[in-house]
Amino acid sequence: KCRIGYPGGCTIGKRPIDFHLMALRALGADVRENASGLDGECVRFEGQDIVFPKSSVGAAQQAILAAVLAKGVTHLYNCAKEPEVFWLCRYLKTMGALIEGEETGEITIRGVDELKGGDYRIPPDRIVAGTYLCAAAAARSKIILHNVPVEELQSFMEVYRKIGGQYQVNGGTLEVNGKNAVRPAVLVETEIYPGFPTDLQAPLMAVLTGAQGQSTIRENIFDRRFGSAFQMKKMGADISVSGNQAIIRGGKTLKGTQVQAGDLRGGAALLIAALMAEGETCVTGAGFISRGYEHICEDLRTLGCRIWQPGTEDLRIYERK
Repeated sequence: KCRIGYPGGCTIGKRPIDFHLMALRALGADVRENASGLDGECVRFEGQDIVFPKSSVGAAQQAILAAVLAKGVTHLYNCAKEPEVFWLCRYLKTMGALIEGEETGEITIRGVDELKGGDYRIPPDRIVAGTYLCAAAAARSKIILHNVPVEELQSFMEVYRKIGGQYQVNGGTLEVNGKNAVRPAVLVETEIYPGFPTDLQAPLMAVLTGAQGQSTIRENIFDRRFGSAFQMKKMGADISVSGNQAIIRGGKTLKGTQVQAGDLRGGAALLIAALMAEGETCVTGAGFISRGYEHICEDLRTLGCRIWQPGTEDLRIYERK
């Protein structure tokens, strides 16, 4: 038995859990919804065929975790193909789970009675790598990143090249030159993997505020993921938002001021915008940012950013010299 509250966190729009509950109920769980949250009960899951109406990373992972110890065989159809899904499957395999097809979108899981201890290295984070590439572009700088999953960032790297960013891969090292990343992006649309990731939409927008021309971003995943755009406008950015589309008229000089992070990636975007701004920028709500970036202050400071965290919820970024 379990009891859990409803999900919260970043303010990026609707985050329904209906696919999660559909999968758990199909496998035999009794899940009841009430005003304060969810009550769930299950003796043992039973393998079933489950078809996801729409790709969902979290729901696929939910079903996988439930099915590895289910009785019988589970077939999952129309699964998300994000790397995070098959990294999870690979880890579970080291623990004795029987999983096939994790990179195809159709996953077959044969339930086992128990899992043993596993040994697995947490893979590098593609979104963190993309964020630091955006920081290099915003600061018109050269940086070197190690252990970057470039093959998982192809759609982002294509956009990065189009705006003038240069890069070279040498073994496990990525050398990035953002000096000429000043071109606008005619149209960037977020899509499910392997399309342009929604988690890098806001960091890219910050870069495009400094581009020489007009760019357009269309957000197709979440319905309220332009919160950082309104904060960047406080800094002097020229951004117009209509529905799921944002038009960025680059070339305006940003001014340091106080802005509020309302979500993880949007908060990182404000740090990137602060790298381009004149004077001092204070980003409040830094707790959102630390949820997804383990050492972002230390990393940016290593790269030359003058960043200071006076408390758990505030970050101060000073004009580059």
